[in-house]
Amino acid sequence: MKRIASIILLFVVVVSCGKKLQNPSNRAVTHNNQGIVAMNESDLDRAEFEFKTSIELDPHYIEAYNNLGIVYKTRGQLDRAIPQFERAIALDKNYTAAYSHLGATYLAQGKVDQAIEIIKRGLKKDSTLPDAHYNLGMAYLEKTKRDKDKSYIPVAEASFKKASSLNPNLVYVHAKLAEIYEELGDYEHAVIRYRLAIGDAPTAVNLWISLGDVYLKKSDTAKAQNAYQKALEINSDSADAHRKLGEVYLSEKRFDDALVEFQSTTILAPEDELSWFRMGSLELAQGHLDEAKDAFVKAKELNPSFVEALYNLGLVYLKQDERDLAQAEWERVLKIKSSHPQTLYNLATLYQLENQREKSAELYCRFLSVAKQDFPTERAAVQGMISQGTITCPD
Repeated sequence: MKRIASIILLFVVVVSCGKKLQNPSNRAVTHNNQGIVAMNESDLDRAEFEFKTSIELDPHYIEAYNNLGIVYKTRGQLDRAIPQFERAIALDKNYTAAYSHLGATYLAQGKVDQAIEIIKRGLKKDSTLPDAHYNLGMAYLEKTKRDKDKSYIPVAEASFKKASSLNPNLVYVHAKLAEIYEELGDYEHAVIRYRLAIGDAPTAVNLWISLGDVYLKKSDTAKAQNAYQKALEINSDSADAHRKLGEVYLSEKRFDDALVEFQSTTILAPEDELSWFRMGSLELAQGHLDEAKDAFVKAKELNPSFVEALYNLGLVYLKQDERDLAQAEWERVLKIKSSHPQTLYNLATLYQLENQREKSAELYCRFLSVAKQDFPTERAAVQGMISQGTITCPD
């Protein structure tokens, strides 16, 4: 499942929830609330201090323990988070939020079954907490991935839908449902959920890009283009949006527009090997050999095993009459992927031109065995050599 490994511990901090064993002192509440403000401002050090102060003032203050656990979980200090949530549950067996956060912490540790069990225990106490249903859904998605069992997907979907029904304004729930529908090929519902998420977060660039991706899968390039352009209106420095828009232009054979987008991507994200490759391919198609070579070399530097970049770089060298360099690139391709048909055929042709007949015949025969029904012109040429007795292939 795409993206299901991303586990988010969403915190909804409350000042009062569940049955209390005692009313916290006013000063403890004040420090707890100050901790909430600090946490919302991403000042975790101050938040930790405020929650600890609150607990010092009132050792039975349930929410302070829960909130301190969230601070530790947010920092990735999972072993320190767990005792805080357990203390909150010990103080109030019906405090559902702590069960939910404890389950999410177990999930972050890879303890999927424990996460499901503890979240379910909390939901038996109170089934009205949206985040608990969300975290349960995330746990079932992870169980799907771990066990390679898609039967858990409907269970996860039901959990997310329950969270959505309890609070229809949760962006992350709509987005997760959209991802599930996209994976299942249910693009209509994926579009609906992405649209709902965007309705609540209209400036979320990632949501516009995801929506564009679904439209592309629906073969609706016009709407995909609009979605990517919307993402760029929000953030003109989104390398991902530039690359996706470039892909749309490429599919529409708007090569100049596509080249501009890929160039923008390589400026904004110089480590994006795919955009360097796309740019090189466009330059090659237009006969700009030096520019194409530079782009393919960059893609190769970023990923020495990028087969298609190496293959195209070989084509550039061949067009520049640098046969030795072309041969070296194609030999490198076959070390990475011995069944690459275009390379087998072209390298065989190079060997033939150099009178390396045995090498040439071997590669032609390998090409014929992997080409299947593709490359009919090249297959016919090899079969012609066989019928003329120029080469012999084993049965």
